[in-house]
Amino acid sequence: MCRCVVGDVRIPTVYIGIHIMQYAVMRVHTIQEKVHIMDKIMSFYMENGLQVVLNKIPAIKTIITSMWIKQGSQNETSQNNGISHIAEHMVVNKNNRLNPELTEHFERLSNAGVNYNATTTKENTYYYFQGMRESIDMCLDALRITVATNRKFPSDLLDKELRIIESEASSFYSSFNQINARIAQALYGNFGVGKVILGTLKNIKETTLYAVENLVCDTYTPENSVLIIMGDVDYEEDAEKAIKTFQAWEDRETIKVEESIDNEPGVYFDGAFSGENAIVSIGFRIPYSNENVRICAELLSLILSDPVMNGYIPIEVRQRRGLAYNVGGYVNQYKKMCTLGIACASSVNNIAEVISVSLNEIRKVRENTVDNNALDRAKMTQITRRNIEFADPLKRTIHLGKYCSYGRVYSFEDEIRKIRKIDISYFNSVVQQITRTENLGLALVGKADIDKIVDSLYI
Repeated sequence: MCRCVVGDVRIPTVYIGIHIMQYAVMRVHTIQEKVHIMDKIMSFYMENGLQVVLNKIPAIKTIITSMWIKQGSQNETSQNNGISHIAEHMVVNKNNRLNPELTEHFERLSNAGVNYNATTTKENTYYYFQGMRESIDMCLDALRITVATNRKFPSDLLDKELRIIESEASSFYSSFNQINARIAQALYGNFGVGKVILGTLKNIKETTLYAVENLVCDTYTPENSVLIIMGDVDYEEDAEKAIKTFQAWEDRETIKVEESIDNEPGVYFDGAFSGENAIVSIGFRIPYSNENVRICAELLSLILSDPVMNGYIPIEVRQRRGLAYNVGGYVNQYKKMCTLGIACASSVNNIAEVISVSLNEIRKVRENTVDNNALDRAKMTQITRRNIEFADPLKRTIHLGKYCSYGRVYSFEDEIRKIRKIDISYFNSVVQQITRTENLGLALVGKADIDKIVDSLYI
């Protein structure tokens, strides 16, 4: 069976095959003549469980094919944390001599000017190939060979990759780049989305070939995957290509770890970090209720921490007091929650004051509320940034792929509409919900009197 969705319009269930795609696309065209679909997204499920999503971007000559596997660090245990990232390295490694078709195909991709890469996140592992329109058959076949048939790897190839990944992890853990990962640990504990994607150095060293091959066999299944085709798309033709390429992918049961998060937010502290500087991230754990809450969190991040917007914290911490050399905010979204974080880099001697002043600025926003001028400025800034992001087809693909892995469809136009509709009363009520002491966590890398800092952690 094949279930088709176009935007928010559901097409009746029909039997799979070439004729159903002709029927589906015919229905798409008919629907588009009658109603305005903000973002022309076509989605259907193949008989083996693979979801296929097509999104045409007008006036673009390239195409991106990407496969999203719903397997990330949140689906790991403490004993194998980091294995999803290791599996990604092995699956996309073109030097796998046990899969000569893969090596040959990557050579053809390079000759055709196709760009490719892979990324592991807390919730997904995704692979993408980007080239000109005429390379779509080659790109789809590359995804098939890479993701759907690549199951055995040479042991010596794993040994080489583990050494590379160990170096990558050592560099990560010895830098301030780890702060976003550490605030997630503080907020969610060392499980679920709190796990660090790279895993521990001990786990990396002890990873076995058997464990990697088992993970790929257990989780790289059609029902656990989403195929995204974006760019210079022909809906009917490319849907047929996707079916033809992936119809032989075996419908296997997915076996993976699912962890819930039930701990209270806390503190992560690395006082052994050498040097005269330190970095801190103040974070808030936000249970996901709807897109408007996430949008409000992003607007609040801009108001609190964006230097261009003269945010509360940069003005007070950097401009007026000269306490920090770098201030920035961010929102990380997951399927069931969001994280609002504000990071400040400073000298060790100033870090306690940076935390105190930052918390005080957050209190000001919560107690005095935000006015319409500040909210409107944040909304226009966010709309501008979304337009810049979505001018890049790859960033657009990443947004769409992540949301499809959640079982939702992301519409750029609907996102802009929702940003514009946020009013001041609703925004301030969400700020009150977010900035509660019980949602607060802190991550600090650098020497500091952590006991004194912990005593001051309240909003």
